[in-house]
Amino acid sequence: MFLIMVVTIFYLPIVLPLLLPGVEVNPWDVAQSLIVTMLIPLLLGMLIKSHSPDVADHWAPVMQKVSSLSILVLLVVGLGMNLSNILGFIGTRGIGAIVLLIVGSLMIGLLFGGRDPGVRSAMGLSTGQSQRRGRAAGRHPELLRDQHPAVCAGGGGC
Repeated sequence: MFLIMVVTIFYLPIVLPLLLPGVEVNPWDVAQSLIVTMLIPLLLGMLIKSHSPDVADHWAPVMQKVSSLSILVLLVVGLGMNLSNILGFIGTRGIGAIVLLIVGSLMIGLLFGGRDPGVRSAMGLSTGQSQRRGRAAGRHPELLRDQHPAVCAGGGGC
């Protein structure tokens, strides 16, 4: 997971403009958003786990609940804010492309997750779920001068 995140921080700002032609993206703003929202919390968690395993084990159940609640809130708010874009996306092949990307990522994670079922399922879920990072640019409207349906429909905040 850590490797996927670090690679994404460098990969996404380069590839995003190539995937969305005609959309102007500031690579540093995308990378900065990924660093602040993903890398720093992960590093802090790893630091606490390595120096105070008891504290980390104590807080893990609470943080898992906070994380699940946060994802639920983001999903509901993202869908609510982008409902018109999502409805406009119906009838295009974009929804199929998004589903194919997520399912393909899930399968890749499952295939390369090893033999341990716990690791394999975690790897599958994390790679499938990690595809939402492409919408990080949507958190900062100034990154996108044009609203692209592929970004907006995924709950990116356009």
